[in-house]
Amino acid sequence: MQLENLQSRSLLVLSSDRERPEIREWLQAQCAAAGFVPKIAEEPATAREAFDLVQDGVGIAVMPGAMCVGMPPSLQCSPIVGIQELQLVLAYRHSSTARTQRIIMEIANSLRRASVRKAS
Repeated sequence: MQLENLQSRSLLVLSSDRERPEIREWLQAQCAAAGFVPKIAEEPATAREAFDLVQDGVGIAVMPGAMCVGMPPSLQCSPIVGIQELQLVLAYRHSSTARTQRIIMEIANSLRRASVRKAS
């Protein structure tokens, strides 16, 4: 689905913690760059709640792809074409041990390799 196709749709933006609206803010920025304001109908707290709202016809859910695991068979997932991926960061204490820093680097390198394989 193209990002522009979402312009006229009611959207359900997964926000498991309404105190941290990163996904909603990211989506709003992406839509603004495309020249429109998204129509956010609901902010479900869980993927299950989002699936229920989609099945009830409330709108289209926007969520990280990994959240589609366990989706009811009556629904479909589709990536949004023309949208930048949500950035993932690893936060850790500056004074962490060498072992912790090594683990963090291993995770980061693994994510980079997975990203390159996905892009190919």
